[in-house]
Formats: sequence, structure tokens, C-alpha cells
Amino acid sequence: MPKKTQRKRDQDAVYRNNLDTMKLLISNKEFQQDIEGIRNRLHIPVEGFDRKAIENWWEALYAESDQVMDSKGYVQQEKLINQGVIRGQDPSLTRQQMRALRRQVPLFYWHACIPWLIRKYGLPEHFREYLKKYLLHNELDAPKRNFSHGWYPYPDTPRGQKYLAIHIYARLTKKEIRELRDYVQRKASDLPRYRPLKNIDRDIKIEDMLAHRERESHDKSYEITAEEIAETVLGSRKKVKHVYESGRRIRAVRNHRFHLSEESGP
Repeated sequence: MPKKTQRKRDQDAVYRNNLDTMKLLISNKEFQQDIEGIRNRLHIPVEGFDRKAIENWWEALYAESDQVMDSKGYVQQEKLINQGVIRGQDPSLTRQQMRALRRQVPLFYWHACIPWLIRKYGLPEHFREYLKKYLLHNELDAPKRNFSHGWYPYPDTPRGQKYLAIHIYARLTKKEIRELRDYVQRKASDLPRYRPLKNIDRDIKIEDMLAHRERESHDKSYEITAEEIAETVLGSRKKVKHVYESGRRIRAVRNHRFHLSEESGP
């Protein structure tokens, strides 16, 4: 069987399993009661929205949320909660009061709905978008994979540095494990590779001794020689050449491994 055909069949099997989970979920009477309550609260029709209708719904949702937050009652409640914080009120009580207040705002209520359904029904995180699709469009769909991956930029780093993130949401099939392994092997070649550094502790010690040669003895100052460093660290004064090679080597390793930016400070 061609590899592409096999991969498609494997993905179809994962999709069917996840779709069965969604079917089982939406046939649950309690889940439908939860969906009905959310739709009623947010004015979402049972048949869902088309593209134009949902644009209008979002505009109305923002407008209603602004109206609630600007209302006298909301402002007064928020003020009372903040006064409780100043008086040293129990933080857990403050969070509870603030959550209750925020639930009055349609936009905040909407953002809390999907995470709540995920928690209540013990669903993997990658079902979020499909719960949202069902709520808003009355469409039945499910994840096609139980993992995701991608490149993400590090915050506040130079040279466009990124990291490769992998998210696993449910137990993977053997086929998914192989696919993920192949992906990692391909993409990891773009990441930095840190090999073991031979004699790193010894080279650092030599570098430090070269940088701090001053010594005190019987109230007299003097500098230790490279020969003395060689004897102390390498066991022979004849290895002075290795002392200087060590210093050059560790500087070269640093320059290769660390890409210093031109920024002067944080």
C-alpha cells in the first residue's frame, strides 16, 4: 500500500474515534442542557450562524459587553470588590466575587464557556475548537490528530530564535507515534545542537588562573607563570603550550555556541 494512502487511513481512524467521542457527547442530555443554557444566554440560535450572521453577532456581543461594563451597577460592584482587596479580604473570596461579576459581561462569559465544558466533561484540550464550532454553527466535527506541533518564537530574543513545541492531547496510536517521531527527526536538525565539551572543567580552571595570576606570599606580590599553571593543572611544566591552547579553545567554543546580540542592556 502506498505510504500516503496508509497515512490517510491512519488519520481517518483517529478522526473516527474522536468523532465518535463528539457524537457520544452531544447525545448526552446534560451536555445538551448546558449548550442550551449557553446559547440562550448569548443569543445563539439552535441552527447556528452562517458567516455573515456571526459577524453581526460578534459586533452585538462586544456592544452589549461594553454596555454592561459601563453600567452604574457594574462599576459599583467592581468598586466594592476593590475596596475589599484594600481591606485585606481573603484573596480566594475576591477571585470568587470577581468571577461572578465578570460572568455578567457577555464577552467574558463566552470566553469562560469552552474551558468550562472541557473541564466538566474531561475532554482533551484539542476539542476546544470543535466545541466552539458546535456551539456557534451547530456543526459536528472532531480533531483529526491527537497531537499538534509547530515552531514558536521565543519572546524577546534576537535573531528570530524559535522553539519546536509538541502537544499531545490523548494516547497516541502506533502510527501517530511514528509520524511524530519522523517529524521531530526532520525538524530538530534546525535547532541548536550541544555536544559534550571535552575537558571543560579543566579549561575553565586554566582560563581563570591565566586571568588571575596575582599571588601574595610573605607580604610580597608576584604573578604565577604559565609553567606553574601547567604543572598545577596538567601535571607538568613542559605542557605550557597546552595552557595557551586551552585558553584559545575555550574562547572559540564560546564564540561558536553563544550568539551575542548588540543590545547594551535589558
